[in-house]
Amino acid sequence: MFCLLLLQLYCIRKEDKPKQPSVIAKIGSKKITAEEFRYRTKLTPRPGSIKTVNAALNNLIAEQLLALEAGDTCELAKSPVFQAHIQGIREQAMREQLYRETAVKQVRLKDEEIKKTYTLSQRVYDLEFFTINRPEIVEQVELQLSTGQTTLSDMFEYLKTQGESGRQTVKWRDPENDEIHKSLYNREHRAGEIMGPLRIGTEQWIMMRVLDFRTEPVIGPEDTQMRMHEIREKLTDLKAKDIWHNYKNTLMQGKEMRFEKEVFGQIVEWYMEEQRDSRNGDIPPPQEIEPDTQLISDTPEKLDSMLDRPFFRLNGETWTVGDFKQAIMSHPLVYRKRKFLPSQFPHYFKQAIADLIADHYLNKEAYRRGLDKHPEVKLCSQWWETSYLAQHRINQYLKEINVSELQKKDYTYYGPRAINEYLVQLNQKYASKIEIYEENLTQFDLNEVPLFVLRPGMPYPVAVPGFPHFTDADTLLFGSKDNMK
Repeated sequence: MFCLLLLQLYCIRKEDKPKQPSVIAKIGSKKITAEEFRYRTKLTPRPGSIKTVNAALNNLIAEQLLALEAGDTCELAKSPVFQAHIQGIREQAMREQLYRETAVKQVRLKDEEIKKTYTLSQRVYDLEFFTINRPEIVEQVELQLSTGQTTLSDMFEYLKTQGESGRQTVKWRDPENDEIHKSLYNREHRAGEIMGPLRIGTEQWIMMRVLDFRTEPVIGPEDTQMRMHEIREKLTDLKAKDIWHNYKNTLMQGKEMRFEKEVFGQIVEWYMEEQRDSRNGDIPPPQEIEPDTQLISDTPEKLDSMLDRPFFRLNGETWTVGDFKQAIMSHPLVYRKRKFLPSQFPHYFKQAIADLIADHYLNKEAYRRGLDKHPEVKLCSQWWETSYLAQHRINQYLKEINVSELQKKDYTYYGPRAINEYLVQLNQKYASKIEIYEENLTQFDLNEVPLFVLRPGMPYPVAVPGFPHFTDADTLLFGSKDNMK
């Protein structure tokens, strides 16, 4: 509870990337770059049978070939639900790029604050803490402290018996909540000092007291250089988040949303019916998609009975239930809390819609800046589209050849064998268009255990498409010797 670990796409350090994008394979006009290979092999789990660089490349090339075979006129590609899903992924990437341009790139660090943070980063604190999960308690605490009815120390002693309490040792490098980190490392703290209440989440606060502290000095030039690098990254991250928060507040200033009470109540009731099967009111994360079959939506079907009814007014503009349904096709609702009482659902449902609307305005700004054409944005949506189309095509192929019937005639004819035969056919068809740059493959090492990068709180939380698995062959299957560079 005290530690909050957020895996982000930037787990791979920038200095680990090649200075210039190198191409490791071409399939016609399509390219597999070193960056894509690195992301796809390091930021999503791979099957245990894919242990070599050649095996990984075989599957990435197979994915491209299968997507080419599926084409942009196949059933999946023409599906409005699929198109909305890809649009949502693209717009999420646009918002991330907008964050980099309006926040990250605006950060300016001063030498004095870097030096100050370097000194503070060597402090280690032993803390006792407790959490508060009821806003009325926080309001009462702030009222009594502001009017002098009690002292911070007395309040701490009383409240720690009422909440979830504990003790923990905290170091600068620990992945704590941002508010905890900023409070602890904004200056030196002495034993007995109390901090809080600090808001660390939706309706969650924390109070902390320093029990003891000590200094753990950074030793050696290499560790010093690494710490300075980490400090610049951490300060940049914290300042960028503050800039982004202010940017969003400015963008949304003056915008008011008013719900139609009767319609809102009816839709809440339908959504709650959908959620009743979920355990203990647990709101499921944004849907995981089976792109080769259907795109699953958690939208109540009953919404279709009132698509033309006004749902809410936003700055004088009426959003109908149909407008709302269209919006959540590309932007699944994200609830700020995963578990809550049924009676609290209308509150969190309303918050999820407010976040949807905020992203709607961020999308407008991102389109205005032309970020839909940004290379990283285009690459992100292409990865997902290719992944989905490839899986769709292989499933269609297995249906076309009726692999289950073939297996009845020959028990050795199972799925992997059928897929390998199909890949041979695809290589014969596309071999002249496939180029492999073997010299660029030597930079990769697949011995590291890959991460699974999840970004909580986003409509599409999985950062990288699942690694494709069509073959276990660890010798290069595709292209011709004449096309090996």
